[in-house]
Amino acid sequence: GYDWQAVGSPLVMGVAGDLNYAWAKRTINPFVGSYMRSRNDWDGSLRLRVGYAIDRLLIYATGGLAFVHNKYDAAGTSGRLVGAMDSKKWHWGGTIGAGVQYAVTNNMAVGLEYRYTRYEGRTATGVISAAGVPVGAFWTRPTPDNHRIAATLDWRF
Repeated sequence: GYDWQAVGSPLVMGVAGDLNYAWAKRTINPFVGSYMRSRNDWDGSLRLRVGYAIDRLLIYATGGLAFVHNKYDAAGTSGRLVGAMDSKKWHWGGTIGAGVQYAVTNNMAVGLEYRYTRYEGRTATGVISAAGVPVGAFWTRPTPDNHRIAATLDWRF
């Protein structure tokens, strides 16, 4: 990211971005012999940041665009019917949050940040089959929204 502060002013403005690999997943079992699983692997954001500096402490708000790659799969059986779904989609949305950052040295800062991210839903479709022959379909609309609390370590050049 990049921050700018006018000489003598406590107001700090900047832009920040991040790219993350995560192992976030959630599995539910809606009925015996079935599962639904949503996994986020890659995510990131590009945000504006506005803050107020008190000596080496910065208190700020942030917001901007966000994206995530979501893998959604489901499977289940009911009698002779078998349902299966495997979907991989990019979701786009917005993120908003706030944080604090403390400059330990002139080049290194540590901080704590909270962000809420909301993504648009994208339809994932699965197939229902009997004895290997497709007989129908089912769908869901995963929305991998999330709350994130992150400890940060920044190096300034």
